[in-house]
Amino acid sequence: MHRHMILVLSSLALLVATGCATIVHGTNQQVSISSTPSGASVRVNGQYYGVTPLVLNLRRKEIHIVQMTKEGYQDYEITLERAISAWTVGNAAFGDGLIFAALDGMDGAFYRLHPDELVATLSPSRETPPVKAPVAPQAAMDTGSVAQQLIDLKELLDAGVLSPAEYEARRAHLLPQL
Repeated sequence: MHRHMILVLSSLALLVATGCATIVHGTNQQVSISSTPSGASVRVNGQYYGVTPLVLNLRRKEIHIVQMTKEGYQDYEITLERAISAWTVGNAAFGDGLIFAALDGMDGAFYRLHPDELVATLSPSRETPPVKAPVAPQAAMDTGSVAQQLIDLKELLDAGVLSPAEYEARRAHLLPQL
């Protein structure tokens, strides 16, 4: 019986020392962060955490700025906002609801972070990729097998380096060598 009384008193002391939301869901929250494509570097409030996908344990009390970067893609940034947690409303249902809500407000359990799952679609950067210079017609003729030379000729035709007449003349010259 003595053990039972200690357990009850300890539980009451814990309840008085903390708010309901603190006990139920704590002062930190897990936030899932992913990106398409994956492998983007993640910084939260300027601190590097790793690459996507990952799950972070963030303090509910703070507003967090999440930044994602990946070479070849535009940077992505979003702010995780705080909102009042449903557990805070639960505090009001108890006799000393305002006291518990105040305690939850001080330690951050009063809040929840939104969004709690962040899925970012990264956009390709606006910089134009370097254009591959077409191979000069004579260089195409001097390298590789006949089949490769025919492929190179077609690429030169498609790139506008050769006219259709030049293409046909060079192709006619190569075909007998097959």
